[in-house]
Amino acid sequence: APELTQEQQDVKFLGDRMPFGDEELFQVYRAYQAMKQMPLEERISFITDIGVQSVPVSERDERMTMLQAVEHKLLTSKLGNRLYEVAFLKSSRDSEYIDAAKPTEDDSYAQRAKLEAFFDGLSNCSRRGNNKALKILFDCCQPQTMTDGNNSGSTQQSADFAYGNSSVGAANEKHVDPMELVSIGYRVALASGFLQAVTKDNGQDVSH
Repeated sequence: APELTQEQQDVKFLGDRMPFGDEELFQVYRAYQAMKQMPLEERISFITDIGVQSVPVSERDERMTMLQAVEHKLLTSKLGNRLYEVAFLKSSRDSEYIDAAKPTEDDSYAQRAKLEAFFDGLSNCSRRGNNKALKILFDCCQPQTMTDGNNSGSTQQSADFAYGNSSVGAANEKHVDPMELVSIGYRVALASGFLQAVTKDNGQDVSH
């Protein structure tokens, strides 16, 4: 049997672990690799960059226009880059969208680990149910310091909004503004609906 290419090896590895078909894996894998090769100074935002790299060259200008409109009007590049950090990376320090980002050289093990983390995040955002997706949106929110008004810095146990409300380990819980979570979910839903409607009219598919 002919030896598998690196792309085929990686897709086979992902196919054994992720809830995607081979065609989807190849498409996103190639977009992922293209995005990783982009010079830092040419990057715009995670959502725009991965979205543009996911379509043929002939469609990229149109896709760029749509995604930039979505990020300016419905989302923000900050939200997209935050999503990248919390869902698609092994560590936020790996993000190419932070001010201190520098090119890095990884060995094959580190490259495979980052690839798996990226597709794991993609799976959590789209194919592993509402709880996983909600957790991603929660993690995109800014953490809030909860106080009881009497003892500054103490954790408020009533009417909090965090994963779990037990006093055990309360100091390590993340609290968020419920309205921020609702706003993020609403804007993501609007953006998804807009892109699907526009691309459907153009005979494209952005469901991935």
